[in-house]
Amino acid sequence: DEMSGKAIERVESGVSVLQVAAAEEVRARYLMAFQRPRDFDTSRVKLLRCCQRAGFAEAAMYNKPIGGGKSAEGLSIRFAEEAERTWGNLHVGKSLVSNEPDQEIWRVWCVDLEANVTESEDVLVEKTVEQSFMRDGQAPLGVRPNSFGKPVYLYPADEGRLITKRRAALSKAKRAVVLANIPGDIQDECKAAIRRTRSDGDSDPNAARKKLVDAFAGVNVMPGQIAE
Repeated sequence: DEMSGKAIERVESGVSVLQVAAAEEVRARYLMAFQRPRDFDTSRVKLLRCCQRAGFAEAAMYNKPIGGGKSAEGLSIRFAEEAERTWGNLHVGKSLVSNEPDQEIWRVWCVDLEANVTESEDVLVEKTVEQSFMRDGQAPLGVRPNSFGKPVYLYPADEGRLITKRRAALSKAKRAVVLANIPGDIQDECKAAIRRTRSDGDSDPNAARKKLVDAFAGVNVMPGQIAE
């Protein structure tokens, strides 16, 4: 009993330390946001300049078919990650809410530290995979017909597939909560800028500068020497 009491005391002490550290981290984030507020126009210009980079523009929007000859287009997770850095004073995080044998529930959030506004989304990650064939010596958890009437088998996901599913689901949620903090008119401007960059192709000045710098580096002339 004495040893158990000491163990519980140590655990409670450790939890208390973590709580204090977490509270101080949040306080520091708000303090930095107060001391270095976002300049709206500067953040907007920086984000639009990112959209002028050919390599970024190719990854900044997705386009996927949704059936009936139609497709869905939107800003991608790559754009959201750049927006998180460029817009400034956004705090993005995730936490595991529930961990059951057959599923996980995660909460993804984005806090605008200046407006004290939080956007959050709960994500369900099922610990299963569907496949078109049965595994040797392992009974499926379930079976359903696909659109062609053929059976699809449900099995527990191995660690690799579970990690892939989790990352994909959390990335989608992160994109949603970050973009919820970026004004809609700025997003529309960025979409237009991305389309222009894609159509212009090799006219991207940033890409041309990179090629020039790489060419000089090939003869051991570094960027700092060029600037000097």
